Amino acid sequence: MRTINPEHLEAVKRLLAETPYYSLLDMKVEEMGPGTCTISVNISDKHKNSYGGFCGGAYASLLDMGAYYALYCLLDEDQGYTTLDMSTHFLKAVSEGTVYCKGTVLRQGKTICLCESRVYDAEEHLLAECTAKMFVSPTVQPMSASVSFLEPGTVLPPKFLD
Repeated sequence: MRTINPEHLEAVKRLLAETPYYSLLDMKVEEMGPGTCTISVNISDKHKNSYGGFCGGAYASLLDMGAYYALYCLLDEDQGYTTLDMSTHFLKAVSEGTVYCKGTVLRQGKTICLCESRVYDAEEHLLAECTAKMFVSPTVQPMSASVSFLEPGTVLPPKFLD
């Protein structure tokens, strides 16, 4: 397995924090590594539905991001990919505190990858889960496109050390 450049990961985490939608939802990448990603969200009123609970759409966004970025470190430099579909299960309501999404890669194929993610509260109760199918292609959403959108002219450090 190739060694991920820590400087690259820090730059990607910084970019993700600047992404308008992720910023809107206060999603914070805590960790990224080969086949894994952990994201946190401190629940506030903007995350709540009309019943005062964490909205299903916020759960789905968090689950998608966890599954999506779990795959990132396993792909070649600037290899692009996108979510094809998600099967999501909402298991327990929550209305306050911090929630954590842990994404993992179940199977990595050449063009189709299967990932999962799970959302937990601070007491590690399982709140929601999903499996997500990802389509991998050099022409679909490479990291360079994200950099061009968020910080035109910026060049990320190399993704791998070897």
